[in-house]
Amino acid sequence: MTSPATAFASADYGRVIAPDAVRIERLLPGPIERVWSYLTEENKRRLWMASGTIGSSEGAAVEHVFRHSGLTTEDDRPPKK
Repeated sequence: MTSPATAFASADYGRVIAPDAVRIERLLPGPIERVWSYLTEENKRRLWMASGTIGSSEGAAVEHVFRHSGLTTEDDRPPKK
């Protein structure tokens, strides 16, 4: 049985939709072109989340490499909205 806290945390961060898939939805500030570039371009995505590859077709493999010690400094942050 899932505790109320665990159920809330799961719903807050994402939803398992299949044994090998998680759906995460967020409302992000800024124009769609800028948001999309920070999601799909590895050199930008690694500045705020993780490096790695994202396949270009539906169902393609995704690999995120998290190296928190190598995250950007104050000077490297994306521009404010």
